[in-house]
Amino acid sequence: MRKLSLLALLFLVFLAALPAAAQLQYFGYVGSADDDVSLGKTKGYTNFAHLSTSTYLNDTFVKTRVTALAQKGSKAMIDLGYVLWCDYEGTGLYREVCWDWYSRWNQWKSFNASILTSDKVLAFGIRNQPFNHNVDMWSYEMLAAQVKADFPWAKTYLAEAACVIANDDCGWFPGAGAFWNYNGTLPNIDWIGVAVEGVRPSTDSTFLNARNAMKARFPSKKWLYVMDGSQDYYGQFANDYYNLARNDANAVMLAVFSWTTSQNFPCSTLAQHVTIGRAVTGKTRPQTGTPIGSFSIDTNGVLTGWACDPDETVCEHPRVDLYLNGVFTANASYLSPPDTLANAQCGTERAYRYRYTLPRSSAGKTVTVYGVDSDSGVGQAVSTCPGSPACSWTPHLQWYGYVGSADTDSGLNKTFGYTNFAHISTTANPADTNLAVRVNALAQKGSKAVIDLGLLLWCDRYFETNKWRTLCTDWQTRWTQWKNTNAGILTSDKVLAFSIRDEPWNYDVSMTDFETASTRVKGDFPWAKLYVTEAACVIAYDNCGIFPHSGAFNRYTGTLPNIDWIGVDDYAIHPATDSTFRNAVSRMKAKWPSKQWLYVADGWWSGDHPAIFGSYANMGAVAREWYNVAHDDFSAVLLGVFGWDYYSKDYPCNSLLEHVAIGREVTGKVRPQTASPIGRLEQIDYSGTAIGYACDPDGTICEDPRVDIYSDGNYATTAYYPTAHNDFVFNASCSTGVAYRFRANVYWGSGRQITAKARDLDSGASFLLPSNCPENPACIWYSRYADPKGYMDGISPSGVANGWVCDPDAPQVSSKVRLALGNGTQIGTYTTNLGNEQAVADECGGGYLHRFSVQLPAWARYQDVHAYAQDLVVGEVEIPWLCDGGWYCIWY
Repeated sequence: MRKLSLLALLFLVFLAALPAAAQLQYFGYVGSADDDVSLGKTKGYTNFAHLSTSTYLNDTFVKTRVTALAQKGSKAMIDLGYVLWCDYEGTGLYREVCWDWYSRWNQWKSFNASILTSDKVLAFGIRNQPFNHNVDMWSYEMLAAQVKADFPWAKTYLAEAACVIANDDCGWFPGAGAFWNYNGTLPNIDWIGVAVEGVRPSTDSTFLNARNAMKARFPSKKWLYVMDGSQDYYGQFANDYYNLARNDANAVMLAVFSWTTSQNFPCSTLAQHVTIGRAVTGKTRPQTGTPIGSFSIDTNGVLTGWACDPDETVCEHPRVDLYLNGVFTANASYLSPPDTLANAQCGTERAYRYRYTLPRSSAGKTVTVYGVDSDSGVGQAVSTCPGSPACSWTPHLQWYGYVGSADTDSGLNKTFGYTNFAHISTTANPADTNLAVRVNALAQKGSKAVIDLGLLLWCDRYFETNKWRTLCTDWQTRWTQWKNTNAGILTSDKVLAFSIRDEPWNYDVSMTDFETASTRVKGDFPWAKLYVTEAACVIAYDNCGIFPHSGAFNRYTGTLPNIDWIGVDDYAIHPATDSTFRNAVSRMKAKWPSKQWLYVADGWWSGDHPAIFGSYANMGAVAREWYNVAHDDFSAVLLGVFGWDYYSKDYPCNSLLEHVAIGREVTGKVRPQTASPIGRLEQIDYSGTAIGYACDPDGTICEDPRVDIYSDGNYATTAYYPTAHNDFVFNASCSTGVAYRFRANVYWGSGRQITAKARDLDSGASFLLPSNCPENPACIWYSRYADPKGYMDGISPSGVANGWVCDPDAPQVSSKVRLALGNGTQIGTYTTNLGNEQAVADECGGGYLHRFSVQLPAWARYQDVHAYAQDLVVGEVEIPWLCDGGWYCIWY
């Protein structure tokens, strides 16, 4: 079962410290036994339920429900209102005693005789809230006497609205004085109580006044407390009612009105009910069975199942643990709102459904599921798979990559960590070797190439500039030469697929030529996939592109015999709802229903995009839309992004990280987790900004390690990376080939040792980065809030100059003074290394090494000597002398 919330656990400790009073014996709900589902959920912590009769005396409801209740070890409280009272006034209040009540009573008793026994029935209610309904109390007493005479072993009870008793200002007959006009003793009533909703009973004056009035009027009666089940705030009402009941020596019952609402309380509150109910009834978990359940996995990797514990009660579902290849991976979540199915083996007689979307990396691995119960251990769930109880799955969507990401080492380095293919185009030169270079680079990163053969096989003839829509007359010679040039890379471990011609209907190419070329390519490379993509508007409406209204798509009636994958492309749209795109997809699927699909996700930015998506920052959500469309299409095998070089690479990290997440879900790639972060704290600039660079060699684009800044060894702040991807250091140790610069404001840390630690993306461990500063691995920076200051005492007859200087920004640090002749000739720069008096320390803001003494060179005699106090960061200030010159002194 799930562990109780902290609130419930604390409450349980409280209950353990104060055991339930012995007289409080019954806990249950109004309505919890009205159906088998509700009864199953509550039977583990209640021992009675309240049932109402109907005006139809042979109604089987009471008989059926009391029998069901008894089978669960609980008893019934039965309200006889509709049996004994009639609505002759037509008000719907049923406040008059039926003129034939005695025969009705006997008929009802006879029909329900089998369940009217002391082992099944606990108590009877003669009429709910009699004072509220201003019934004739002489008649009430007569009926109570008859019920008590017929069933002397049963308890009879009266519950009334608190406001009717306390203030006589509510209900059906406010101001009637019904309670105060009654002078009887309720001679045949055993239990009494008052009810109020929406208040904390321990402090509500109406409730407390009503209770006091009832107790004063009928001091010998036992009490039933009617707990508010219509609303609750984190179990506070339940706690209040329970504490009142458990501390009342006359209390015998705590009833909840009603189950209909209470069942919708959150589990944190229902857990309080369970705890209270078990404390009152003495019921405990049987601890006799282990959890049971079953699960299945669909082709999208969504694991669904059900679980229960034979020992559980409401909200006590077993924890569901998922294992991949025998290693714990995650916990499944129960559906919200709850989704259940009937199961007699469950403690509540219902099993709850759960769900978990498996990561793409789990494809092909053995999945096992266990229900974990805190009382009796672990039970393994069975599966619907042939290898039950284990299961495994193979996703339909297997390929993810970009157009152009492998065209350069930089693009490939930044994307190979989450892609497994890249689209590459040939040139018109069959002897061009660049393709082989890029495909080899792609293969070295564990990915394959999707190669567009358009410029190789098709030529730009008939003065149709840049259309390349005619199959070259020498295409077979060109094809052979190209194959020879690229023989080293045209293998199944390096190449995934070929495109014969991009958007053939848009360019209105000869489909006879298209099929001829595709037959040749398929014949030479039968292991490769061939694919066709087309513009959505060409297929849907034939109203766009190079040759609008050509009818090329509709005119083609062939089967694309050599083509494996098909797809349509469209941009600046919402693919799940855009009418043009959906129309094109439907038409393509209808024409070639057996083909597998590739989806071309929107990865570029045009003039149409801002109006639809706002900014680059939203392109991550766009990528997720495309992924969801592909993920939900069981014929989809590939999700390509158009395109990397000019568009996607410039997205902000919030968008690119969504691409990374999608790519890893599709490809199954994960971070290697083999290397620790690297980097350097380069400097702290004049403004107090710490600058450095860092990377985690296991990360991909935008997966920069967190860098924490420490001051004198204590954590101070976390650095940030600028949004733009244009401030970096080339570093071959980083998986992307670059380490991005970070920054942190440390202007508050004047004079302190600033260090930087990079956190590993996977382990969370921190690694101290070296620095370029003399204090490596720290850097020390001083602020410039205050100018340096000082005073020169004078020059002794032997040529010794004395004085003091300091930088108030760093009073504990020895500073420097520069001495020079009036004509600019430098004498030297000297560090203060002599102790100073308290007056100087007060002037500097602290510190005791601000004085210095310097022997002047002989050539400085008889000349004016000037002194300059130097700032610890940059700059200096001339300081005065005690000599007659004021701003200089002469050694005579």
